[in-house]
Amino acid sequence: MKTNIKYLTIGIVTLIVAILVSLIPVWLKPLPEITITKNIKSNGESFIGTCILDLKEAQILSYANYTADEFVQPTEISGVPIKLDKTTNLATRGTLQFVLYNIDPFDENFFKNKEALTPFLEGDNNWHFSLYLPAYFSSSNIYVQSVLKHKIGEIENYDYIQFSEYQGVTEHHKSETEPQTLDLNFYTRRQGIPLDIENRCIVVTIHYEGLEGRFTGFNSMPIIGKRDTIHGITTQDQTFVIIIALLSLLIATIIAFTSFLKKNLLQLPQLLITIGISCYMLAKVLLFHGSQIPYFLLVLPSISIALISVSTFIRAKMKIKKFPVWILTSLYAVLYISLSIAATIVSAKTSHSLSLGVKILAVPLGLYTFAKGTIKIIKEREITEGTLWVLISVFTIAVPFTKSSQIIIASSISWLFILILCAIVISTFWFFVQLEQENKYLTNNLQNEVLFQTQDLKNIISERDNLLRYLSHDMRKPISSIRRFLTDLKQMEENEAQFKKIEIIQNKIDEMDHDLGDLQKYSKLSYSAETSSKIKISDILEYIYTSLNPDCEANAIHLKINAQKINAYARKNTLISILNNLIFNAIDHAECKTIEISTTKIKGKCKITVVDDGKGLENESKAFMPYYTETSESEHLGLGLYICKHYLESMNGSLTYSREHNLTYFTILLPLA
Repeated sequence: MKTNIKYLTIGIVTLIVAILVSLIPVWLKPLPEITITKNIKSNGESFIGTCILDLKEAQILSYANYTADEFVQPTEISGVPIKLDKTTNLATRGTLQFVLYNIDPFDENFFKNKEALTPFLEGDNNWHFSLYLPAYFSSSNIYVQSVLKHKIGEIENYDYIQFSEYQGVTEHHKSETEPQTLDLNFYTRRQGIPLDIENRCIVVTIHYEGLEGRFTGFNSMPIIGKRDTIHGITTQDQTFVIIIALLSLLIATIIAFTSFLKKNLLQLPQLLITIGISCYMLAKVLLFHGSQIPYFLLVLPSISIALISVSTFIRAKMKIKKFPVWILTSLYAVLYISLSIAATIVSAKTSHSLSLGVKILAVPLGLYTFAKGTIKIIKEREITEGTLWVLISVFTIAVPFTKSSQIIIASSISWLFILILCAIVISTFWFFVQLEQENKYLTNNLQNEVLFQTQDLKNIISERDNLLRYLSHDMRKPISSIRRFLTDLKQMEENEAQFKKIEIIQNKIDEMDHDLGDLQKYSKLSYSAETSSKIKISDILEYIYTSLNPDCEANAIHLKINAQKINAYARKNTLISILNNLIFNAIDHAECKTIEISTTKIKGKCKITVVDDGKGLENESKAFMPYYTETSESEHLGLGLYICKHYLESMNGSLTYSREHNLTYFTILLPLA
């Protein structure tokens, strides 16, 4: 009970930490929104603007003046006020304007206000502010006052001469995105500041064009503030993203390489998660530097987040009581990923319902992952992997519901990524440590295991040998008695028909005796009784010649030996038995005049060839089949050649048969020693 409480505590602590991290954007607000003022123009129309006196070191510029389906002159202020992160239906093309205006020169608090702006004062005695515009989808031309500052992509049928001194026309749309930082400076001398509010404004005008039905707008909110502060924020974010991307890529490479070496796929979910984090951060890195495939970089983070969330399905059970669970999990994963992609790429108005679908699917997916992690921790005692799944469950639920921070380093996704990577490193390290310990245990006990298995094998072979000895030796005794009785019967029998039957019985008894003789030879050559060693083949052949030449001469057969000095790795007695068998077969059945045995080296093997000029075998394909004989009248077991081939294979050798130029070849190959 105490153990269960301990593991339950671990799971609860992990859950609380993950939830706290996911709430970072809620608690940590490093970039407050700037104060927006509605101003009245000379013609009676109003516009949204911000006085530079209200600017801090870094703030979010979330409001803009918006004009749909029209490119407003940069020298004019036009449009209706909109909040960029609440926009539901931006037109495919149009104009966004950010208006910042200088302090009132006739304000009685002018010098006090001027003193408050001292942090923004630079060497040219002007106030300087940096406006950071994040990546815009999917092409735009950016003006400061009437000066064209940046051309990003191409807008269809856009004539620059209508809006600036720049000449040129772009005829076709070309998607491209790149963040920009604009330097805005304001006069500090009271006499140089215009009285009219319209003339003391600096207007940043963005003419944009997106793709029909696709997302149009910033991927995050613009930031304005002190030049050094804005530069520090963007640099810090880029460095942070690059570090996480490289770190996750390194971890993914290590997991993939180690899994390949160990031939183990149990870490596939962890590999998928690290790859997802790598792709997410890689997309952010590329968006920091601009891209000609902006929509792909917009979709890639969504795909990565969805893949991380469904990674737990990889280790789910394939079937539950023959029900194919994997079909449901696959369909769920495909639906979740598809909705995540669609919600990102479509227009803001359409994406609202799709985002709701993603949130609905994320909740049961997160609960399933949490349950899996809890079971791993409490029931299976796998703390590291269970902790990882608890983190993934919080990630799955929190990301669709949490508003992303303008600064990546302060977002919940980033810190959840760090927690997840830490859990992956620990769980993967612990997994391979356990795997290595198991391998070490098996290696340390392998010798004992081999000895046990060898002893068992020897016992089995010994039992087989005892059985063969009984069949080949003890059963030959009654056969000898039967043969004597048959001899007596033949001498006493006067009926010719009965005499022939007795002869037939006697022939069959002789065949049985011959077959039992083969079994006796087989039983004498035990696997466990003899081990392979380095032997001189020439010595073996000389022994064969000395022992078998008298038999050959008695049958008018010329036996020749042509032996080179070659060493082979084999069992001496077994090899002698094999050669004896091959030569006796030639003497008894081949009707030959000459038998020659020769040796040579070929392709790292010792080659022994037994050649005779006899009739050979009628069916070459069945030469080494057990219980096969050439004549239907014969009832021999036909084990001789089968036994020879079997023993040679046990010595890592081979035996083949061929017939060429009226000669019979039996070829033995053995490893060289």
